[in-house]
Amino acid sequence: MAGKMRLEFDSSGYEALLRSQGVVNELRRRGNAAVRAAGEGHEVEVYQGVDRARARVRTTTAKAARAEALERNLTRAMTAAGGDA
Repeated sequence: MAGKMRLEFDSSGYEALLRSQGVVNELRRRGNAAVRAAGEGHEVEVYQGVDRARARVRTTTAKAARAEALERNLTRAMTAAGGDA
């Protein structure tokens, strides 16, 4: 039987990775894909949070907000773009 293995994670390395330009670019790519799938009245915002890059896709018009409320239009678009709805 194999012996116990101990893993130590480099927290500062993970933080650097989660704030890297590559992650920012991937978030922007997925956010733009969700906006395209959801249609007019949506926008994506990518920004640096305290510990990681973050993205937000939201409605910008009353019509798009209504479509989300009634049909979950944006929620489906997020899933189609590879996000977690």
